[in-house]
Amino acid sequence: EMVINQVICISADSASEIQSWLKRSKLSPAIRIFADPQLMWINEYTAISDDDGTKKENPWSMAMLVFDTNGEVCQRNQNINPSHATQLVLNAMNNLSSL
Repeated sequence: EMVINQVICISADSASEIQSWLKRSKLSPAIRIFADPQLMWINEYTAISDDDGTKKENPWSMAMLVFDTNGEVCQRNQNINPSHATQLVLNAMNNLSSL
């Protein structure tokens, strides 16, 4: 099974902002991105805070979590420069496919 079929992105952005980013990023094949503007999932998985729950200085920056097959976080990238987001996603997918 292709790794891309297992990729799900969660964003605090609105659905329309996500669609705009997908068009600009030209990811092929496209990835699934879900909107979480109320930050329910993002807060649950500490995507905008440290493991101890301390909020980051800039909580609106990008973060990426990669989960293993047991649902545990195996990679966490925070404060991602948005101009590098596409390459970071592609790198994570390549790393997972080599496991």
